[in-house]
Amino acid sequence: MKTTLRLRTLAAALTVIVSAALTSCGADSDSAGLKKVTIAFGNPAFSLTVVEAYLPLARQWWRKEGYDVTLVPNQGTQAATQVLIGGRAQFVIGNTAPGLAAAARGDADIQVVSATANNQWSLVTPKDSGITQPAQLKGKKIGVAVAGSGGAVYLDQLLRDAGLDPNKDVEQIVVGFGAAAYEALSSGRVQAFFSFAADLDNQIAQGAEYTFMYDEQWRKFPDYGLLTTKQVADGDPKMVEAIARGVAKSMAFLQASPECAAKIFRTDYAGSGAGGLTPDQEKTAMTLSLKDRELTFQANGGHDWGAVPAEGLTAMQAFLQRTGQLTTPVPTERLLPAIDGLTAKANDFDHDALRAEATACGL
Repeated sequence: MKTTLRLRTLAAALTVIVSAALTSCGADSDSAGLKKVTIAFGNPAFSLTVVEAYLPLARQWWRKEGYDVTLVPNQGTQAATQVLIGGRAQFVIGNTAPGLAAAARGDADIQVVSATANNQWSLVTPKDSGITQPAQLKGKKIGVAVAGSGGAVYLDQLLRDAGLDPNKDVEQIVVGFGAAAYEALSSGRVQAFFSFAADLDNQIAQGAEYTFMYDEQWRKFPDYGLLTTKQVADGDPKMVEAIARGVAKSMAFLQASPECAAKIFRTDYAGSGAGGLTPDQEKTAMTLSLKDRELTFQANGGHDWGAVPAEGLTAMQAFLQRTGQLTTPVPTERLLPAIDGLTAKANDFDHDALRAEATACGL
């Protein structure tokens, strides 16, 4: 377990609650000839930094490839994974852990199409609280963003490794994201909070100073990305390639212009108020997010966006087995779509043209 102080002064991950399914902004209402695709989004809040969820819709990349895509928010990735298993969606954008556990249980042949972020979950406490180790949280309250989060397994493991029973020795309370979570910590309603880096950065932007606690091995796991089922991948590999290409384009677009990505979110998806963040804060948040994405990009080969490291999946399954989330790991090759050159095909687009599009930033 590693404990660090994180003192970023300007960062943000803007979240806006979405009450309905999201589709391409400004798309022609006539979808004749387009294949309908549903993506279950593993979060009830649309986030500024989760560009793979909204940039393909806003720029109509999927639509231009022949797909009418609807993004359906869910309470958490576990819920989104159940939507996929139930056949009500063809893809999930969210955490990979629930999908890997479901595959090991035999619920469905879940496969990881693209990995866009390695694990960045952390348990935080106020810097001045004196709590610097998970063991100090016995008898205390820990805030979580949502129930059924894809990161719940990591919090439980961190507590167990500290000798605590997650169900008896602490009380876990849903407090929400961002400002709501910051208030819960500041007021003492909870003594710690567990969430992902982008959400925690949002709180730091509001003045929070936190002690971070996490297990170093987590940072090697392909924790977030695009998932599907073997049935979908085998039945329509071209569709899988197209959806994965939209995800890869999102990463390249973010790299080319974090400012434009933030502007697109603010214009098309943020709604009124834009979460109280200034354009400069949004830009900083996107720049920090890009750094995290680039670290994942380099860790996963440094050649193609969305590459899924087989060794990372193997290590992640070993972790899930150790924590009781699965009994028998699935052979790693079964967790990857049998589509020859999938990652290269997903990155097969005009990168120069995309950079020019991002630089021009026409809305």
